[in-house]
Amino acid sequence: MTPKIIQNESDYESACSRIYELIHSDIEKGTPEGNELEVLSLLVENYETKHQLASQNQEIPTRNLNKVLPFKSHKNSFF
Repeated sequence: MTPKIIQNESDYESACSRIYELIHSDIEKGTPEGNELEVLSLLVENYETKHQLASQNQEIPTRNLNKVLPFKSHKNSFF
């Protein structure tokens, strides 16, 4: 998957699925897959931040990637 800007819920779900796949693969930092994981995690974080701020204005709760994936602990060990 070539990382791209996350513009909607479908893009978000695809990015989260790919992150999940990469986290559960045997990848190393600095490899194409490792770089993809890093870029996708930044894109997802950016999307969540934007949507969290928009939802707070509308009083609608948002999803948090940490609830969907074991992302934070794996992210810390990977980076």
